[in-house]
Amino acid sequence: MDQELLITTVIINFKTPDLVMRAGNSFRRHYPNFPLQLIDDGSHDTSINIFHTIKQQTPQYTEIIFNDRNLHRGPAMDQALHRPHSPYVLFLDSDCEVRKGGFIEVMTRLLEQHPTHLYRWQANLYEQTRIRG
Repeated sequence: MDQELLITTVIINFKTPDLVMRAGNSFRRHYPNFPLQLIDDGSHDTSINIFHTIKQQTPQYTEIIFNDRNLHRGPAMDQALHRPHSPYVLFLDSDCEVRKGGFIEVMTRLLEQHPTHLYRWQANLYEQTRIRG
């Protein structure tokens, strides 16, 4: 399976349109052909415009979900996990900025090689910490 199809990245937003714009654009700069799921958790602000701007970059790889009300972070994550998509999901916080590519390829390679391990990834690092599993 192509690495692009192994993982779907999810960004959940609640009233942070400026942050989600930076997160979405920085992700797309390094990963234009990877699936991206944008969830707005009932913001009712300019986030809808930001989401559509991000989707225009690669509409075939971008899904937008608008919730009528704020489900809160955990239930919104659960919502993302229940949608049909790739075997793996990466949750990218809306206040994150992807500064360089390559980390998703490392993650998916490790997950494919060691599917029973769980990894925690640190910001700005390619190093991983194995959590006993």
